[in-house]
Amino acid sequence: MAKDDYTELNIKGADGQLNFDANLGKNVETINNKANSKGAATGKTLTIQSDHLKDQITINNLGNTDESKWQTKVVQGNKADLVLTINNGSEKAAAKWSGEITGGAGTLKINNAHANSEWTGVVTGGAGKVEITNSGTYKTGKVTGGDGAVSITNTGTFQSEVDTQKGDVTLTNNKTWETGAITHKGAGNLTINNNKDATLKSVISGNSAGTGEINIINNGTMDTTATITADNKTKRLNIQNGVSSTGAANPQADIKGTITAKENGALIINHAIISGAITAGNGEGDKGTTITNFSGSITGGIKAGTGDLTIENYAEISDNSKKIETVSGTKKLTINNHAGDIKAEIDAATQVATSVNITNDAGATISGAVKLKSADQKSATLTNHGSITNAIDAGGQNVTINNTGSITHANGVKFTGADSKVNTLNNSGHISKVETATANSILTLTNTGSGIIDVINAGSSTTINVASGYAVDISSDRTKADGGAWVYETDGAINVTGDGKVNFGTGSAGAAFRAAGNNGPAFIIADMDIGKQYDLSKFIAGNKTSTNMNTADQIAQNIGFTNSLYGASFDKNGIMTISVEANKSIGALGAIQSIANMNSQMTRAQSIIDGVFDAVATGEIGNLSYPREGAISAQYTGASKKSKLEELAEAVESEKDPKAKEEKLALLLAEKERANKSWIGFATPYFSTSSIAATGFAATNGSAMGFVGGAAKALDNGVLFGAHIGVESQNAGKVGAEMQSLGSSFMAGVHTKMPLGQVNKASLSLVPFVKLQANAMLAANSYRLTPLMDTTREATGLVSGFSASALFGLDMPTNFGFITPEIGLMQQAVIMPELTFNSFNTAANNQTIKGTTATPMYLLAQIRYTKAIKLEKISLFPTIKAGIRYAMAGNSFVSSINVQNGLFYATNNIDSFVGVLEAGLGAKLGQNTAINLSYGGEFGAQVKTHNINVRVGWQF
Repeated sequence: MAKDDYTELNIKGADGQLNFDANLGKNVETINNKANSKGAATGKTLTIQSDHLKDQITINNLGNTDESKWQTKVVQGNKADLVLTINNGSEKAAAKWSGEITGGAGTLKINNAHANSEWTGVVTGGAGKVEITNSGTYKTGKVTGGDGAVSITNTGTFQSEVDTQKGDVTLTNNKTWETGAITHKGAGNLTINNNKDATLKSVISGNSAGTGEINIINNGTMDTTATITADNKTKRLNIQNGVSSTGAANPQADIKGTITAKENGALIINHAIISGAITAGNGEGDKGTTITNFSGSITGGIKAGTGDLTIENYAEISDNSKKIETVSGTKKLTINNHAGDIKAEIDAATQVATSVNITNDAGATISGAVKLKSADQKSATLTNHGSITNAIDAGGQNVTINNTGSITHANGVKFTGADSKVNTLNNSGHISKVETATANSILTLTNTGSGIIDVINAGSSTTINVASGYAVDISSDRTKADGGAWVYETDGAINVTGDGKVNFGTGSAGAAFRAAGNNGPAFIIADMDIGKQYDLSKFIAGNKTSTNMNTADQIAQNIGFTNSLYGASFDKNGIMTISVEANKSIGALGAIQSIANMNSQMTRAQSIIDGVFDAVATGEIGNLSYPREGAISAQYTGASKKSKLEELAEAVESEKDPKAKEEKLALLLAEKERANKSWIGFATPYFSTSSIAATGFAATNGSAMGFVGGAAKALDNGVLFGAHIGVESQNAGKVGAEMQSLGSSFMAGVHTKMPLGQVNKASLSLVPFVKLQANAMLAANSYRLTPLMDTTREATGLVSGFSASALFGLDMPTNFGFITPEIGLMQQAVIMPELTFNSFNTAANNQTIKGTTATPMYLLAQIRYTKAIKLEKISLFPTIKAGIRYAMAGNSFVSSINVQNGLFYATNNIDSFVGVLEAGLGAKLGQNTAINLSYGGEFGAQVKTHNINVRVGWQF
């Protein structure tokens, strides 16, 4: 038979050997090298040609001695759909292979099958895929990738070098991978999976020819020899530790070798242990290095490169003998400690980075020392919301420390700033000590909210400038930052040491300060004991002469509180006593604002309805029978003069000309239709603004918009009777002020105007009348309280109200205008709900406002003047009105507030005298429709309101 006719080739027996160069027969599918053969000789080549007729070729090698092993080179060839499978040994028998293999266009599969099988042959990939499975020992034979993908799975011992090329290379280690270097040299990606219970000892490195990614997923042990080093050409170094795509994560997984990123940075995610040192790369922005420590620990230290380094920590970065440190040229160092403990020292001072940002979140801890330094055109910021238990050293300039948590080390925060340069500390947490130590350095210190600083130490020739409103805790339950007891009488509210200068910032002092509503004092009392006597001579302990607050009087003139309900009294001996001024509580302000809102809404509704009544009387709306300007003898009831309807009826009856009779009949029918329209409807959208300057509170403002609409029936005797509704959305105050209220209200009411007769004079007609109106209102309000230096809390409640008014007046149409004076009474009731504001950062701000009721009775008096101007197609009605609202009784209400388990009472007053002014212009469009634009203002001592409304009225 010709060689191309064979399908199987067997090398066997004592004389059996492949010892010549050969092209494999085109139909051969299987080659078997038997254990008793002389094997395939070294120095020879077996080539599979591109025109091979079969798609599958399997070489089974069972030669297990140096004589019988396979040593011949195998060249796969370029048949794209050919799969070449090489089995070195079997499940039951070991074998040896040292022959070189060159991959081709098809798939190359190598199976070092037996646990005792040995592979030493060189493998070079081609255009096709290469798949290597090792269960024995794979050594010395280097694996070089080709254009196709390479995958190696090891369950034995792998000792060979691996070089990547153009194709992707995936290495999966399930047992031992050692000695052979793994080098990334191609455009493809290198991926290494080191699974649980596996050990990897090989050096892993990038190369200038390697432009793909290096991806390492470790769930086992990577020994100290397994260093990981990217190259400047490496697209990205990605490392995941303590995770697995094939099984459970291993919290004991450990990367012991060093990790070094380069130009394009790295992404390192840890769920286990990284005990090797990490060096970040030189890339910036999205090419920077990010280390995320989700769980486990990083113990080998972290060094920044000359690019950007970001550390996200949720677990532990430990070993206080190691550092997180910057190097010369580091651009950005960002550390976000979310939930863990950073025990390693943070050294961003030995080498100054362009930008340093360290954030320690609530619940997280930094127990390693923190060293910061910055310079001109650079910055360093530390923001602490959690706990820092080691010392902080801040040098140079442009260093900012923001603390809302605790810094408890005995040395606290030490600023070793540069000569004449400024650093900044903002505190609303607890700091054991703040110190300045470099001559001529300057620290800007802000202490707000519930902030406490146990000791302020201004070193010789240094300056600490303290912002106004420095928070002071003088409550009996205060403790030191280290948890020790604090006693006001011996330690001082503020403890100043050192020979430097401490300047407490002040706003307006003395009476001017108090009149401004605690605006800008040097000290804000954030927590205190009500009723206790405090000796202001002990307010600042230590070296008081280093401060600008040397006397008790200076201190007394510069004390304020977080909210207006607290007040202080001072005696001649410098003793301060703190009390609650319940009339300045948010409840009092809320009641004042709600009463003001309801007054405005009631007054606005009354004014709108008065305007409707007056517009009917003047003829601006509709054409109901009523004495008019220039026609003062016209009677609206019991008239002796013939009406227009009677005149038209007589004219129709007397007309002889049929055409003229038809025209007059049409006029008569139109007049009858008009005369049957006895309803007046109105709709009035409006917008208003108000300014509120209640006694004891900072001035604020508010706004409202809404709608009032309704209808009134005109009876035959001249009486108007109707109903109306209104809706409104309103707000007062603003975020950051003492209070902000938001709400929506609904109002409903009835109204009537009853003429009592008519008296005619030569140039005057008098129509006395009585007007009655009743309104009920319900508002769903939200009240937001934001004390100074504290957070915002919200309470909601329903405010209800009622008003009823009765006025007597005279409509006086004259030949020069329409005049209406009125006088009467209005009874009002406003019921405020209970409001509770708790869980403030400063406990002294927690408060419960008891419900209260205000029932003012007002005397109302006003006069209105309207002038009718008749034009060719429309009539204009300019109007002006002035009046007063005077509280005859009930203009005070009781404020009661519960703070610090004590109930306090006080009396508040609402405006007793309010001036009212209104001006507007109406236009009558045809017989039955009118539109009016008007301004209305209310002017009281505490509340001033301005309204703009547009009223549309029509007769139907």
